[in-house]
Amino acid sequence: MAIFTRPRKKSSSSSNKFKTPNEPPKSPTKSSTQNQGGSPKPPKSPKNLGEMGELGGPPRFSVDDRSDDKPLTQVTVTGEDKLHRVRISVYRAGEIEKVEVDKVVKRTKLRFVLKYADVVKECVTESAKSYIDCGEALSEIAKASHYNVSKRKLIEAINELRERYSDEESIPLVDYVRKKYPDRLAEIEKDPFKWVLERTKEIVGYERLKLLTFLAIVSSQMERVMGMSRVHVMLVGPSGAGKSSTVKIVTRFVDGSSVYIPGTRLTQNALGYLDVETVDGKVLFIEQIDRQILNYLREMMTEEKITTWVTEKVVDEDGRERFVTRRVTIPGQAVVITTSVADNIDVDREQLFNRFLKVYLNPKSVDVDNVIEAIWTRKKSEISEVDRLVFLAYLLSRPKFADNSDLLDRAKRFLKPIDNLTREPINRTAEVLRNLTIAVAIARGKDKVEDEDFDFVMSNFQLDILYNGLGLSERDVEFILALPDDDSLKTSEIADALRVTKQYALNVLKNLERKGIVEGEKADGKTFSWSLTPLGKRIKV
Repeated sequence: MAIFTRPRKKSSSSSNKFKTPNEPPKSPTKSSTQNQGGSPKPPKSPKNLGEMGELGGPPRFSVDDRSDDKPLTQVTVTGEDKLHRVRISVYRAGEIEKVEVDKVVKRTKLRFVLKYADVVKECVTESAKSYIDCGEALSEIAKASHYNVSKRKLIEAINELRERYSDEESIPLVDYVRKKYPDRLAEIEKDPFKWVLERTKEIVGYERLKLLTFLAIVSSQMERVMGMSRVHVMLVGPSGAGKSSTVKIVTRFVDGSSVYIPGTRLTQNALGYLDVETVDGKVLFIEQIDRQILNYLREMMTEEKITTWVTEKVVDEDGRERFVTRRVTIPGQAVVITTSVADNIDVDREQLFNRFLKVYLNPKSVDVDNVIEAIWTRKKSEISEVDRLVFLAYLLSRPKFADNSDLLDRAKRFLKPIDNLTREPINRTAEVLRNLTIAVAIARGKDKVEDEDFDFVMSNFQLDILYNGLGLSERDVEFILALPDDDSLKTSEIADALRVTKQYALNVLKNLERKGIVEGEKADGKTFSWSLTPLGKRIKV
């Protein structure tokens, strides 16, 4: 069991950049009463991490907001002209505990009061990124001084003060949970699939899709290999069917953590601006991908990096603004989970869409009584904050890979017949099957894929993999089955039989025609009549 470690304070090289009245350096072994002329009294800490309250999904999960009346110190930051001065007063503002990536960190909160002439601004540092916590206040003060005291110089002063007066302790998140919640962690490790389904009952009828979303999240922790190393999922279905709700009921266990990157509408180049060092281990949820043009997404899902050029506005130390362009490379491969109303795609987007395991969400497959009852009795849904922390610890403690070599023959027996029935390359289907079986194994804490893991994939996702291997969705298959073997039907007849709009039916049928599965003919010059091609008949059989 790991114990808390107190990082060694870094020596500051910028202590001469501001004046501290009569203040000796902070002593690590002594404390005294708080005053401007002596070392500050070390802040009080809780006896144990997590002792001050329930643990939570947001990064901050425990706070002591007590603030001292007297400043720990006051310093003056002087401009280059020696005339303009900013006074910074530092106060202890309690303590905060945060989940930061894979560890729990407890640090002292500091409140900074900045004064230039009659302008007073303040901020509280809750993270190691003072330039973010205090960015707005520092900008306002620098502006008030007409940038004679630059923002850069103020940031340096704030960073040195935070380094001097903010104590920090940390423990690996997994060790923390194993020590504090061993029974809760053991429960999810014993049967992770049961654990997830029991805590997502607010959404009924889509258990298979919940499990698929869960396995996609688990695959984010898998060791990256060449090609597609994750389970990328697209839930397809009509508006209001519950696609986003099904995803969110599972992703809420990582929502608020550094693992999860949620989004609804993304600009073309948004991925190039992600504030992360790597996208490995990340889960990117795009709530509605229809008609979005997402540069770099296709490469990220199968390649090993995002590389782009970004243009940014910068302000130099004299306050002058200018634009600079720089190359940004983010290595890694994130899991991508998304939803779509339409299951037909155009040629320009096919290379993106064929990287997803597309699963059709059919609201007609769910018992209508259960749906009505679930919606009618729905209440505010909140998960246990401890469950969220336990889930994150479980996720981070998964094996990074599971050897699947013993299951090669089973994989071939499943994949080779598909290859004989489609124009689509079998590569993506093989990757999906491989990643799903490995994800099941590591979800169970194993480093070797066994027959029971392959059986789990087959019992839950066999048809999904089959349809994707054929370049189809479940909805496509419904259209194929609706067509007679040796006759044709009009678009309106097919739409009526499947209870969809004529335009929707036409879109799906044209997509199937492009794949060589059906063919349409305008008998009267206006109305399409559709029939199965020889390939379509073989798939139907």
